[in-house]
This record gives sequence, C-alpha cells and structure tokens, in this order.
Amino acid sequence: MHPNGPTRSLFFAICVRLLLSPVVQEMMDAADMMVIWVLGEDTTGKVYYVKDNIAKAKVALKVIMKEGQNRSFTRAISFTTWCMLPNILIDHNGYIGLPDFRLLKDFRILSIAERVHQPYWPYLPHGNAMSKMKARDPTKLKFVAWDYHGSELDMTLEIHLRQPYSFGVGFW
Repeated sequence: MHPNGPTRSLFFAICVRLLLSPVVQEMMDAADMMVIWVLGEDTTGKVYYVKDNIAKAKVALKVIMKEGQNRSFTRAISFTTWCMLPNILIDHNGYIGLPDFRLLKDFRILSIAERVHQPYWPYLPHGNAMSKMKARDPTKLKFVAWDYHGSELDMTLEIHLRQPYSFGVGFW
C-alpha cells in the first residue's frame, strides 16, 4: 500500500485480513496493529499507517470515534459483502486502492436477461460505441442512475455533468 495514497478505512484492514487469512477465528483487536505513523486527520477521525501483526501487512487504518454509537454497526460490517476481490484494485506497482463506497446504489437482484444485456449500456451487444449508432434511451433502462454521489476528485465526468450513468463508472 502506498502511504501517500487516498485515505483507507477500517474496511481495508478487514479486507486485507480476510484476503490474507483463510479463516478469521477472532475479532480484530487494537493489539493486532502496530502504529508506524499518523498519516492525517479529518473531521471524522485519524488515519494511521499501521502494521497488521496477524496478516503481516502494512495498511492505513482510519480510527473513528464511536463513543455512544450502536455496536451492531461494527458487527454488521465484520463480514460485509463489500469486501469482494473485484472491489480491491491493485496497480502495476503493487499499490492497493478501493472504490469509492459512497457511490453505492442498490439496483436489487438482477435477472439473467438483465445481467446479460446491461454490460453493454448504452449500446446493444452487437453495437459499436465508436460508430454513429444511437444510444438507447436511459430512462427505459433499469440500471441507470443520475445521483450526484461520491468524492469530488474520484467522480467520473458523467456524474459531474449530471448525465445518466451505470456500472461502468466503477472503472473510472
């Protein structure tokens, strides 16, 4: 992980633990982490560059003050479905990045026909995006969003221009 990269969160530490340890038999504890230095601080907490003593990995860990908050949230994210291999991006230098989790939208469970057809949005499967072929009407497509969500620097042009977008914005 690159220490100057974007701020990582507890999700990252959990994902690394799940990826590098085939079976998680205990809850993560503060004693499992050795603080190397403080990366930064914002309104929600501090970000530390730490060494995970269990997974033997160096990660950034965001510590958020939770005093008085419900602990069920922590239990709910312990084995979150967000922590999937496609959500962990590794570049040619070995630096790890996670997609912007604030850009999540629940489109419900997809049918087989929708899963087959949707990846080619806004064009048909046999269409060529470089041709003058007309794109399909986004209002007639189920998996299109117009919401303005995410981190300003990480948003695609479609989101900034408030144009319709779909799953492809995850590859920005």
